[in-house]
Amino acid sequence: MNFYVLELDFKKKKYLSFDYKDPTPYIGLNNSSKIKRGKFDADEILHLIKNRGELFDPVLKGTLVPLINNEVKEVFERTGLTGWKSTPVKLEIKRGQFNYDYHRLFIIGAIGPILYDDAPILEKTVDLGYQMYKKKYKKGLILDLNTWDGTDFFMSTDTSGYIIISEKAKETIELTKTDNVIITPVQELEVFADNKTQH
Repeated sequence: MNFYVLELDFKKKKYLSFDYKDPTPYIGLNNSSKIKRGKFDADEILHLIKNRGELFDPVLKGTLVPLINNEVKEVFERTGLTGWKSTPVKLEIKRGQFNYDYHRLFIIGAIGPILYDDAPILEKTVDLGYQMYKKKYKKGLILDLNTWDGTDFFMSTDTSGYIIISEKAKETIELTKTDNVIITPVQELEVFADNKTQH
């Protein structure tokens, strides 16, 4: 079986991204994986405000969770993808201008903790532009498939926060023609020591 990590492409600054209009309820809530799983405010129609960007894409950047448009939601439903749920959002593009065509994507599928200790330790040179240094990292997410619930979208039960998807989900997402996500095979993902939690 092939599995992949789904991430938003934060280098694509041309696409719209959104923040909470009122971040007060989230202050001190440092477990982002709970939000991604829909265990916090998942039933609310959240009001989000524009952060940056000008262009729409089928998948946009919300606060911690991806935003999918109505067409993507319908494709997910039609193809029978499992392990996800969604709630509509109110996107404030500018004062007095709103968009209601998107939904927050929550991940309800699960697998046991990622086996970080089983991944090989490698070293790479990191170029910051003003200096270079060597940094150790682990290559690949090692999954215990005996603990996987068989869904197409799932997250590990630790707090790493990676959204992991099946081959079927990958192929379906590619059908949406989104240009705003990165899909990486789990065995190719580079995990630095400071990226094990709160991804």
